[in-house]
Amino acid sequence: MSEKKYRYSCVVKLGETNPVRIASSEEEFVEELINEYNLANEGLFDIKRSDISKIRIGEEIEEENDDDI
Repeated sequence: MSEKKYRYSCVVKLGETNPVRIASSEEEFVEELINEYNLANEGLFDIKRSDISKIRIGEEIEEENDDDI
């Protein structure tokens, strides 16, 4: 007689991260972050827009021109 098998499921809490990136808009920041995390997770799980919260914008960053060097 074969051993009975059951399907189990659960929720795994992955914790909280606080990524900081340079972007020209909130939309770009979120899109790039989702792409980065989903590529790094290689299908293990997917990050969606609804998973991202508490977005804050910091100070404006001045980009350096190659002409200034």
